[in-house]
Amino acid sequence: MEVNLLIILIWIILYVVLPLLFLNAELFKIMKTLYAYFFV
Repeated sequence: MEVNLLIILIWIILYVVLPLLFLNAELFKIMKTLYAYFFV
């Protein structure tokens, strides 16, 4: 039972945290390019 919960927790982390980190990186790149576009 505890092992199953651990596996579920790992899958939740993989499916929720990693995409959020990826989205944050993408957003950061977009914001940086927009900033360069408007302020150069």
